[in-house]
Amino acid sequence: MTLGGLLLILLIVAIVPIYFKVKEHSEKLKKLEGTTKKLE
Repeated sequence: MTLGGLLLILLIVAIVPIYFKVKEHSEKLKKLEGTTKKLE
């Protein structure tokens, strides 16, 4: 295992959970926008 490969794995391990949190958060925001439009 090279240092570059190790850094790449660490980067992926760090990014994946963040990506899913952002994706989940954006879906919640879309739902909130949809409900506020219905209320108006």
